[in-house]
Amino acid sequence: MNIHISKGPLTVCESCAMGKAKQKPLRRNKIHSRATKANESVFIDILPFKQPSDIKDKLRNLNWLICVDEFSGLIQSSFHDKKSSIGAALCNHWVDSKAKGKPVTRVRLDNSGENKALETLANGPQFALGIHFEFTARRTPQQNSFAERGFTTILFRAKAIMHAAHLSHYWKYFLRNEVFMYASMMHGLEMVERNGGFKSRYEHHHDVLPNWAKAGNL
Repeated sequence: MNIHISKGPLTVCESCAMGKAKQKPLRRNKIHSRATKANESVFIDILPFKQPSDIKDKLRNLNWLICVDEFSGLIQSSFHDKKSSIGAALCNHWVDSKAKGKPVTRVRLDNSGENKALETLANGPQFALGIHFEFTARRTPQQNSFAERGFTTILFRAKAIMHAAHLSHYWKYFLRNEVFMYASMMHGLEMVERNGGFKSRYEHHHDVLPNWAKAGNL
């Protein structure tokens, strides 16, 4: 065929590079010390839901707040109509925890505007909780991994519950919040080992037997 092949410059294949691309790992400047007691380190995040276009009835409380205690792994959920109402609800919850001898020491969350306002509210004159807030960098879900995994855990369990109950498309949306709360409650009843004790996550966090009505509720 009279074809001559000569050696040329070896260039980078852009398609291969795109196929192998992944996020750069985060630098580990210091070793994270795990919490050794309840509420020593808490991870929180908010997941907003959208109104489905095929559901004509208005859905309420579309903002899902999740709080994960690092020590016990307890996942607590609540649903709110507006993001602006979440800050006061969290602060009142933390005031109750402090009154019970379990003050929140450290909170990790993303650096959104409502979370910056939460820091001001929690440590301001109204509540004066003295909590250390750790804000994660933009687009780094790894830094708030406990909350991110909490969303995934409860979401998949809730989907399984709704599938087993044979709920229609309509009722999956209207009962979503209740099912998510039930999934959070069941997660709180899991038995885990902490500091040599084998108890439910709820007991590790609250030091009392599980309350079925509030096991996964804020």
